[in-house]
This record gives sequence, C-alpha cells and structure tokens, in this order.
Amino acid sequence: MHHLPPVPAFDHITVVASSLETGAAIVTRTRS
Repeated sequence: MHHLPPVPAFDHITVVASSLETGAAIVTRTRS
C-alpha cells in the first residue's frame, strides 16, 4: 500500500525532485 495509482501532487513533486537529484548525480559522475 505504498504507491497508489492516482499520484497526489505532493508525491509527484517528490518523485520529480528525487529524479532530478539522481540525474544530477549521474551527470556529475559521468563528467568526472
């Protein structure tokens, strides 16, 4: 019961923020 099909706005923002964080980490690792 962690993920409900209809994603609330707050959950969506959290997912996007974590995706950006992961993306930034990948970019940083790739550039080094």
